[in-house]
Order: sequence, then C-alpha cells, then structure tokens
Amino acid sequence: MAPAVRVEFNIGDKDFTPQLVEVQKANPDVIAFFGNPAEAAIAMRQAKELGLKQPFFVGSNMVDPGLVTVAKSSAEGVMGFSLIPYLPGSKAPDMVKWEAAWKKEYPNAPAGRPNNFDLLAYGDMYVLAEGMKRAGPNLTTDGLIRALEGIQNYRVGPVATPRTFSTKHHIGNFALVPMVVKDGQWEPVPWSSTRQSDILSRYQ
Repeated sequence: MAPAVRVEFNIGDKDFTPQLVEVQKANPDVIAFFGNPAEAAIAMRQAKELGLKQPFFVGSNMVDPGLVTVAKSSAEGVMGFSLIPYLPGSKAPDMVKWEAAWKKEYPNAPAGRPNNFDLLAYGDMYVLAEGMKRAGPNLTTDGLIRALEGIQNYRVGPVATPRTFSTKHHIGNFALVPMVVKDGQWEPVPWSSTRQSDILSRYQ
C-alpha cells in the first residue's frame, strides 16, 4: 500500500505547518509519524489547529508516557505498537503490583522511574538468567547461546512479553502490543492478528 503523501522534517523543528498542509491536501485515513516525542507533540497540536481530524500512528519509541506528558490533550486517540504489555503508570492490577515492588526495591530512584526501559530490562534479565541456568555451571559463550536457542515462549510474568529464540533467529520478542491513548493514558487495544506475519514465517 502506497502512502497518500510522504513528507519529511528535521529533529528540532518547531513548525510543521508546511508538512501538515500537504497531509491535509492528501486527506489520508491515518497520519503516521516517526520521530521523537518532542516533535510529535508539536505536530499533533498544530494538526488540531489546522483542523485535521485523522488519528496519529507513532513508532514504538513514542509509545511512552512521556509523549502524553508533552502532548497533553493533543495525544488523545494516538495509536502505536508497544514492546511491552503495559506501560508504567497503567492502572492494570499486574502493572500496579509490579511498580509497587520495583519502587520498594529502588526507593531512591529518580523521578520518572520505572520507565519503559526498566520494564524491558526486567524481562531481558530474567531471560538471560534462565539461559545461564540452562547452560549449567561451566558457562561459556557457545554454551549460553545454545541454551538461549532452546528457550520457547519464556515469560517471567504478565508485565513482560514472551521470548523465543532458535537456531534460525535470536529475535526474542515477537510480540507487539497495539496501544491507544485514552483519557490521557496509554491502554492496550483488545486486538490480535488473524494471520501470521509473512516476515516472521521465514524464521519458523
């Protein structure tokens, strides 16, 4: 599927009016924005000022509470895919429980923690520990790789995604969680694919 129009910008730009006017002329169903939260927040606000009604779809690096913080109400309805099932600040019981345990373990953490990277690291470190355990006491690089390649759908808990490795791939996380900003907070969308990805099929 070809895009209705493609426009570019530079990191640090403050005025997206020329690009948004081109988007407005093309009248797409969705506006896909790939960049950083700072620029996205400005573009979203200016899009509303120009009267654009289309929802924004952003890259996974922007599916982060920080985007909502800077974009405020302009972020409402924004969509994207996350690498984690829940984002920090979610009211989901599993996330509330995990955050409470994390903050108890790290009482002097700086503001803004835990963040997305803490959640990703949490899942990653448990996968690595599982691989090391399976590799045995005489740990070697090759032994660890072989052990990791035997891990299938390992999931340390509900706030982490399942991880799978094989001799054909070392991707680990095959899961992308669709999210939408609702009432000022990222929430998972109850959706799952009805068909396997053509790209992922090559790794089976």
